[in-house]
Amino acid sequence: MWLGSSLEEVRASRKTPKRNIEQARNRYRDLLKTRRKNLAKRKHSSAKSSGNVFRDLGFGPEESEHLLIRADLMIQIEKVLKERGLKQAQAAKLLRVTQPRVSNLLRGRIDLFSTDTLIDMLARLGIRVRLVTRRLRSSRVA
Repeated sequence: MWLGSSLEEVRASRKTPKRNIEQARNRYRDLLKTRRKNLAKRKHSSAKSSGNVFRDLGFGPEESEHLLIRADLMIQIEKVLKERGLKQAQAAKLLRVTQPRVSNLLRGRIDLFSTDTLIDMLARLGIRVRLVTRRLRSSRVA
């Protein structure tokens, strides 16, 4: 898929379809309702986490990794903006985007931002992004 693909096709393939985002929101709401019911009954149950909240919400392995990376990048941008005490309009100027775009970023609208866009924003804030890869423990090559 990557070889011979245009940059636009590659970027488009990384975006999470709105349908999947809505499914995740609905699953999250259902999970909250279930937890509230369990708390009301005083029965506490827990499930072992995979370490990736998006994977736990039912996204596939590849998509959940993309979502996790984007979420981490968004959190870092939000931390820097908060540390510097920037208002949304000031942040928009610095990031070279519109104020509503900064608002979407701070509200966690992960479906509206690509990894490339978030890395560019961090670079404009003077933050260097470093990608570290590692093999999964349970990966087996067939």
